[in-house]
Amino acid sequence: RSLVGSEMCIRDSKLAQLPDTLTSINMKNLMYLTNLSIAGYDSISTLIIENCDTIDVKDLLNKARNVNRVRITGVDWTLEDTSLLERIYKMAGIDKNGYNVDRAVLAGTVHVPIVKQQQLYDYREAWPDLEIVFNTMVEQFVVKFVNYDDTVLDTQYVDKGGNAVDPLTRADNPIDTPTKPSSVSTDFTFNGWDLPLTAIFSDRTIKATYSETTRRYTIKYVSSGVTLQESTGLYLSLIHISEPTRLLSIS
Repeated sequence: RSLVGSEMCIRDSKLAQLPDTLTSINMKNLMYLTNLSIAGYDSISTLIIENCDTIDVKDLLNKARNVNRVRITGVDWTLEDTSLLERIYKMAGIDKNGYNVDRAVLAGTVHVPIVKQQQLYDYREAWPDLEIVFNTMVEQFVVKFVNYDDTVLDTQYVDKGGNAVDPLTRADNPIDTPTKPSSVSTDFTFNGWDLPLTAIFSDRTIKATYSETTRRYTIKYVSSGVTLQESTGLYLSLIHISEPTRLLSIS
Protein backbone atom coordinates (compact mmCIF):
# COMPACT_ATOMS: atom_id res chain seq x y z
CA ARG A 1 0.00 0.00 0.00
CA SER A 2 1.10 3.58 -0.48
CA LEU A 3 -0.18 6.83 0.99
CA VAL A 4 -0.05 9.91 -1.23
CA GLY A 5 -1.31 13.14 0.33
CA SER A 6 -4.80 12.44 1.60
CA GLU A 7 -5.37 9.44 -0.70
CA MET A 8 -4.67 5.84 0.23
CA CYS A 9 -3.92 3.51 -2.67
CA ILE A 10 -3.92 -0.17 -1.71
CA ARG A 11 -2.67 -3.01 -3.91
CA ASP A 12 -1.75 -6.66 -3.31
CA SER A 13 -2.08 -6.75 0.47
CA LYS A 14 -3.88 -8.92 3.04
CA LEU A 15 -3.91 -6.27 5.75
CA ALA A 16 -4.76 -2.57 5.48
CA GLN A 17 -4.99 -0.15 8.40
CA LEU A 18 -6.10 3.29 7.29
CA PRO A 19 -6.00 6.53 9.31
CA ASP A 20 -9.01 8.77 9.96
CA THR A 21 -7.53 11.63 7.89
CA LEU A 22 -8.17 10.06 4.49
CA THR A 23 -10.41 11.85 2.02
CA SER A 24 -9.98 9.34 -0.81
CA ILE A 25 -9.53 5.57 -0.95
CA ASN A 26 -8.36 3.73 -4.08
CA MET A 27 -8.49 -0.09 -3.99
CA LYS A 28 -8.02 -2.23 -7.09
CA ASN A 29 -7.93 -5.99 -7.69
CA LEU A 30 -7.46 -6.94 -4.04
CA MET A 31 -8.28 -10.62 -4.07
CA TYR A 32 -6.57 -11.49 -0.79
CA LEU A 33 -7.31 -8.53 1.49
CA THR A 34 -8.98 -10.03 4.54
CA ASN A 35 -8.41 -7.40 7.19
CA LEU A 36 -9.40 -3.79 6.43
CA SER A 37 -9.38 -1.39 9.35
CA ILE A 38 -10.36 2.27 8.96
CA ALA A 39 -9.90 4.57 11.95
CA GLY A 40 -12.59 7.02 10.85
CA TYR A 41 -14.99 7.54 7.96
CA ASP A 42 -16.14 11.16 8.23
CA SER A 43 -13.42 12.64 6.00
CA ILE A 44 -13.82 10.17 3.13
CA SER A 45 -15.41 11.81 0.09
CA THR A 46 -14.11 9.64 -2.80
CA LEU A 47 -14.05 5.88 -3.27
CA ILE A 48 -12.46 3.90 -6.08
CA ILE A 49 -13.03 0.18 -5.54
CA GLU A 50 -12.44 -2.08 -8.51
CA ASN A 51 -12.79 -5.85 -8.44
CA CYS A 52 -12.23 -6.31 -4.71
CA ASP A 53 -14.32 -9.36 -3.83
CA THR A 54 -13.30 -9.46 -0.19
CA ILE A 55 -14.23 -5.83 0.55
CA ASP A 56 -17.69 -5.23 2.01
CA VAL A 57 -18.36 -2.19 -0.14
CA LYS A 58 -21.95 -1.83 1.06
CA ASP A 59 -20.80 -1.62 4.66
CA LEU A 60 -18.10 0.87 3.71
CA LEU A 61 -20.63 3.09 1.95
CA ASN A 62 -23.03 2.91 4.87
CA LYS A 63 -20.31 4.04 7.28
CA ALA A 64 -18.77 6.69 5.00
CA ARG A 65 -21.83 8.96 4.85
CA ASN A 66 -19.94 11.90 3.29
CA VAL A 67 -18.86 10.06 0.15
CA ASN A 68 -19.98 11.99 -2.93
CA ARG A 69 -17.83 10.57 -5.75
CA VAL A 70 -17.38 6.87 -6.53
CA ARG A 71 -16.09 4.36 -9.04
CA ILE A 72 -17.15 0.85 -8.00
CA THR A 73 -16.78 -2.17 -10.29
CA GLY A 74 -17.13 -5.91 -9.88
CA VAL A 75 -20.05 -5.72 -7.44
CA ASP A 76 -22.28 -8.69 -6.73
CA TRP A 77 -24.92 -7.30 -4.40
CA THR A 78 -28.22 -8.52 -3.05
CA LEU A 79 -30.11 -5.53 -1.68
CA GLU A 80 -33.30 -5.30 0.36
CA ASP A 81 -34.42 -2.23 -1.57
CA THR A 82 -33.12 0.47 -3.93
CA SER A 83 -32.10 3.01 -1.26
CA LEU A 84 -28.35 2.41 -1.73
CA LEU A 85 -28.69 2.63 -5.52
CA GLU A 86 -30.63 5.88 -5.13
CA ARG A 87 -27.84 7.30 -2.99
CA ILE A 88 -25.13 6.28 -5.46
CA TYR A 89 -27.20 7.59 -8.38
CA LYS A 90 -26.96 11.10 -6.91
CA MET A 91 -23.16 10.95 -6.63
CA ALA A 92 -20.49 12.05 -9.08
CA GLY A 93 -17.95 9.57 -10.46
CA ILE A 94 -14.50 8.86 -11.87
CA ASP A 95 -13.88 7.38 -15.32
CA LYS A 96 -11.40 4.62 -16.18
CA ASN A 97 -8.69 7.21 -16.86
CA GLY A 98 -9.07 8.81 -13.45
CA TYR A 99 -10.95 11.90 -14.59
CA ASN A 100 -13.93 13.27 -12.71
CA VAL A 101 -17.32 12.75 -14.34
CA ASP A 102 -20.80 13.92 -13.39
CA ARG A 103 -22.28 10.47 -12.80
CA ALA A 104 -21.16 7.75 -10.39
CA VAL A 105 -19.66 4.64 -12.00
CA LEU A 106 -21.15 1.31 -10.90
CA ALA A 107 -20.59 -2.03 -12.63
CA GLY A 108 -21.38 -5.65 -11.85
CA THR A 109 -24.63 -7.30 -10.75
CA VAL A 110 -27.28 -6.10 -8.31
CA HIS A 111 -30.43 -7.91 -7.20
CA VAL A 112 -33.38 -6.04 -5.69
CA PRO A 113 -36.80 -7.50 -4.92
CA ILE A 114 -38.75 -4.48 -6.22
CA VAL A 115 -37.76 -1.65 -8.56
CA LYS A 116 -39.87 1.15 -9.95
CA GLN A 117 -40.15 1.55 -13.70
CA GLN A 118 -38.50 4.96 -13.89
CA GLN A 119 -35.75 3.93 -11.49
CA LEU A 120 -34.90 0.98 -13.73
CA TYR A 121 -34.76 3.26 -16.76
CA ASP A 122 -32.52 5.77 -14.92
CA TYR A 123 -30.17 3.09 -13.60
CA ARG A 124 -29.74 1.40 -16.95
CA GLU A 125 -29.03 4.70 -18.65
CA ALA A 126 -26.52 5.75 -15.97
CA TRP A 127 -24.81 2.36 -15.54
CA PRO A 128 -24.72 0.35 -18.78
CA ASP A 129 -22.24 -2.10 -17.21
CA LEU A 130 -24.54 -2.90 -14.28
CA GLU A 131 -26.90 -5.87 -14.55
CA ILE A 132 -30.02 -5.23 -12.47
CA VAL A 133 -31.99 -8.31 -11.47
CA PHE A 134 -35.41 -7.85 -9.88
CA ASN A 135 -38.49 -9.84 -8.88
CA THR A 136 -41.11 -7.15 -9.46
CA MET A 137 -41.19 -3.92 -11.43
CA VAL A 138 -43.73 -1.33 -10.32
CA GLU A 139 -45.47 0.20 -13.35
CA GLN A 140 -45.41 4.01 -13.31
CA PHE A 141 -47.04 6.83 -15.22
CA VAL A 142 -45.81 10.33 -16.06
CA VAL A 143 -47.65 13.23 -14.43
CA LYS A 144 -46.75 16.65 -15.79
CA PHE A 145 -47.75 19.91 -14.15
CA VAL A 146 -47.88 22.70 -16.73
CA ASN A 147 -48.62 26.42 -16.74
CA TYR A 148 -51.32 28.16 -18.79
CA ASP A 149 -48.99 28.21 -21.83
CA ASP A 150 -48.03 24.52 -21.45
CA THR A 151 -44.62 25.31 -19.96
CA VAL A 152 -43.68 22.28 -17.86
CA LEU A 153 -43.45 23.21 -14.19
CA ASP A 154 -42.82 19.76 -12.72
CA THR A 155 -42.66 16.10 -13.77
CA GLN A 156 -43.43 13.17 -11.50
CA TYR A 157 -43.37 9.41 -11.96
CA VAL A 158 -46.30 7.94 -10.06
CA ASP A 159 -46.91 4.29 -9.23
CA LYS A 160 -49.94 2.77 -10.96
CA GLY A 161 -53.05 3.72 -8.96
CA GLY A 162 -51.06 6.09 -6.74
CA ASN A 163 -51.31 9.82 -6.19
CA ALA A 164 -49.17 12.65 -7.47
CA VAL A 165 -47.83 15.17 -4.96
CA ASP A 166 -48.73 18.83 -5.20
CA PRO A 167 -45.39 20.36 -6.26
CA LEU A 168 -46.24 23.60 -4.49
CA THR A 169 -46.59 22.08 -1.02
CA ARG A 170 -44.23 19.09 -1.02
CA ALA A 171 -41.46 19.06 1.55
CA ASP A 172 -38.55 18.61 -0.90
CA ASN A 173 -37.85 21.14 -3.64
CA PRO A 174 -41.28 22.76 -3.91
CA ILE A 175 -41.83 24.85 -7.03
CA ASP A 176 -42.75 28.52 -7.06
CA THR A 177 -46.41 29.45 -7.36
CA PRO A 178 -47.28 29.63 -11.07
CA THR A 179 -47.96 33.08 -12.52
CA LYS A 180 -49.70 34.50 -15.56
CA PRO A 181 -48.92 38.01 -16.83
CA SER A 182 -51.69 40.58 -16.56
CA SER A 183 -53.38 41.76 -19.72
CA VAL A 184 -54.44 45.36 -20.31
CA SER A 185 -57.78 44.67 -18.67
CA THR A 186 -57.26 41.69 -16.38
CA ASP A 187 -55.09 40.47 -13.48
CA PHE A 188 -54.65 36.71 -12.98
CA THR A 189 -54.17 34.86 -9.69
CA PHE A 190 -53.23 31.18 -9.41
CA ASN A 191 -56.31 29.18 -8.38
CA GLY A 192 -55.14 25.56 -8.27
CA TRP A 193 -54.94 22.72 -10.77
CA ASP A 194 -57.49 21.68 -13.38
CA LEU A 195 -57.40 17.92 -12.68
CA PRO A 196 -57.22 15.76 -9.54
CA LEU A 197 -53.85 14.45 -8.37
CA THR A 198 -55.24 11.10 -7.25
CA ALA A 199 -55.77 7.64 -8.77
CA ILE A 200 -53.18 7.77 -11.55
CA PHE A 201 -53.75 4.95 -14.07
CA SER A 202 -52.34 6.64 -17.17
CA ASP A 203 -50.09 9.53 -18.12
CA ARG A 204 -51.69 12.80 -17.04
CA THR A 205 -51.09 16.48 -17.75
CA ILE A 206 -52.34 18.82 -15.04
CA LYS A 207 -52.64 22.51 -15.86
CA ALA A 208 -52.55 25.58 -13.63
CA THR A 209 -55.81 27.53 -13.42
CA TYR A 210 -56.27 31.22 -12.65
CA SER A 211 -58.99 33.45 -11.27
CA GLU A 212 -59.54 36.79 -13.02
CA THR A 213 -60.05 40.28 -11.62
CA THR A 214 -60.41 43.57 -13.47
CA ARG A 215 -57.12 45.40 -13.48
CA ARG A 216 -56.85 48.61 -11.45
CA TYR A 217 -55.01 51.72 -12.64
CA THR A 218 -53.82 54.83 -10.84
CA ILE A 219 -54.51 58.14 -12.56
CA LYS A 220 -52.61 61.32 -11.71
CA TYR A 221 -53.82 64.78 -12.74
CA VAL A 222 -50.72 66.94 -13.07
CA SER A 223 -50.57 70.65 -13.86
CA SER A 224 -47.26 72.47 -14.33
CA GLY A 225 -45.41 69.55 -12.72
CA VAL A 226 -47.64 69.51 -9.65
CA THR A 227 -49.88 66.54 -8.87
CA LEU A 228 -53.32 67.97 -8.19
CA GLN A 229 -55.15 64.70 -7.83
CA GLU A 230 -54.38 60.99 -7.71
CA SER A 231 -57.14 58.40 -8.04
CA THR A 232 -57.38 54.64 -8.54
CA GLY A 233 -60.05 52.90 -10.57
CA LEU A 234 -60.90 49.77 -12.49
CA TYR A 235 -60.20 49.37 -16.18
CA LEU A 236 -62.86 51.20 -18.27
CA SER A 237 -64.34 52.87 -15.17
CA LEU A 238 -64.78 56.63 -14.94
CA ILE A 239 -62.79 58.82 -12.57
CA HIS A 240 -63.97 62.32 -11.65
CA ILE A 241 -61.33 65.02 -11.78
CA SER A 242 -62.14 67.87 -9.38
CA GLU A 243 -60.34 70.73 -11.09
CA PRO A 244 -61.08 71.33 -13.82
CA THR A 245 -64.36 69.39 -13.78
CA ARG A 246 -63.82 66.49 -16.12
CA LEU A 247 -64.49 62.76 -16.49
CA LEU A 248 -61.63 60.52 -17.55
CA SER A 249 -62.19 57.05 -18.95
CA ILE A 250 -59.56 54.43 -18.00
CA SER A 251 -58.57 52.47 -21.09
